[in-house]
Amino acid sequence: MKYLSEKITDYVIKTGAASEESYAIYQYGFQIGLEMVSCFLTCFCIAIWLHMIPEFGVFTIVFMLLRTYAGGLHLNRFGACFLCSVSVQTLILVINSKFTFPVIFSWILISRKNYTHVVYKRLKYKEFMDSSMCIILKKHYFLYTCFAR
Repeated sequence: MKYLSEKITDYVIKTGAASEESYAIYQYGFQIGLEMVSCFLTCFCIAIWLHMIPEFGVFTIVFMLLRTYAGGLHLNRFGACFLCSVSVQTLILVINSKFTFPVIFSWILISRKNYTHVVYKRLKYKEFMDSSMCIILKKHYFLYTCFAR
């Protein structure tokens, strides 16, 4: 991805759309954008293969909003990040296709009070992220059972 982003940045600078001083900023932006698009397209292709496009849409929207608010796991290399992201997305879709619970079960899970701000002070970061993932899964499952199928 770095090679492709450098080529795109070279082209943008050559055409005069950006200054030479901004090279690193544009290169990084293009690289991150290309990596995100490749991950999204891979997950979308898997969702098409699993015949789960509505579930993919709901999960992606909820997950993106929650990651914007809560942060997330940041790995050092694109390959590791790509593998982790695609694995999580695929795992959620497969679990969602295999297990179906009544809507009342989802309401019970959502209505339980989450004390994540208090828990964060007492737990280590990894444990906090694990509890945050449980919240993500509960909210995703709730939206899925209400709006999909």
